[in-house]
Amino acid sequence: MSRRRAKKSVWSTAHWSQRDRDEHDALVYEAWESSKRQDERTDFYLNGLIDAEQAQRGWAVEVLAHYRRNGCANGLKNHMKRCRVPMSHDGRILSKPAVVGARRTDEDGTRYYEQALIYYVTLPELREKQKESIALSKTYDETTAMFGKLIALCEAGGANTPAEAAENLGVTVEGWLLGAAA
Repeated sequence: MSRRRAKKSVWSTAHWSQRDRDEHDALVYEAWESSKRQDERTDFYLNGLIDAEQAQRGWAVEVLAHYRRNGCANGLKNHMKRCRVPMSHDGRILSKPAVVGARRTDEDGTRYYEQALIYYVTLPELREKQKESIALSKTYDETTAMFGKLIALCEAGGANTPAEAAENLGVTVEGWLLGAAA
């Protein structure tokens, strides 16, 4: 089976006219304001993109092509992650994906990503994946700390949302989050 590489899916608006940017931005903001529910916002945005594509707006064709390709890539990746391996950790038996994304290089030096079975990932690739995982765990720790500060703000301000609590305390949410670092 030959491997045909599709055009790289790097979405850039650098070549768009100001009118194209304005139209796209207006659609994004209109979709955001259309509902509080993300599924409804997504439907609004998608329908707006389809309408713009049918009106032969070049920017909409590009955006939809990008989302279609990325959606297909995610669908393939998610399907393959159903392949699982058992693993013991901290006295528990876990089920982990048997497939990981690995950065590979073709004979001609072209870099690409491959969803590879863990059995065939090289030692340097495993080390790189471990570094990526450590970096992600730090990001999760930071996000967990942010939620802790927002909860503390709500409790200190006697309110149900950070915005209300900040108003009650005469502070800003950003100032509260910065805390002693400010």
